[in-house]
Amino acid sequence: DMGVSGLVIASMTHVYSASETLRKIHKQGFPYVMVSYLSDLDIYRVGTDHRRGARIATDHLIKLGYSKVGYVNGEEGNRAGEERRIGYEQSLTAHGLHVDPRLQFRLRLRGEWHDYQSGYEIGEQFRSLRVKPEAFFV
Repeated sequence: DMGVSGLVIASMTHVYSASETLRKIHKQGFPYVMVSYLSDLDIYRVGTDHRRGARIATDHLIKLGYSKVGYVNGEEGNRAGEERRIGYEQSLTAHGLHVDPRLQFRLRLRGEWHDYQSGYEIGEQFRSLRVKPEAFFV
C-alpha cells in the first residue's frame, strides 16, 4: 500500500518510452495517468496528439493560400517535434505540395535557456534563404 489512491505522473525526460518503475505500476494495476508524451500505447496517458495538431495547423495555413510553409522543429531528439514534423509533411503531401527540406529548421540547442540563441540562428538561416517560406508552423 502506497498510502494514496492514484498517481498523476508527469515526466520531464526526453525518453519517450515507459520507465521500469512506470511499467511496474502499470503491471500491478495501480491507478495512474501520465500527462506527458509516451510512445507506449498501452500506458494510460492524456496529452496532445502532436501529429494531428500539426496537420490541422498546416492545413489551415494552406487553406489561407500559403504554398511555401516552413516548419521550426525542436532540438535533435525532441520526439514531440518529430511527431509535429510528420504531421506537417503529411499535410503538405495531402495538398499536393512539395516537402522542401530547405523550409524546415531545427533548434540547435536544447533547453529554454537557449531558445533565444536558437531562434536567432534560425533567423539568420531564414535571412540567407533565396526562396523563403510565406508562413511558418512552429
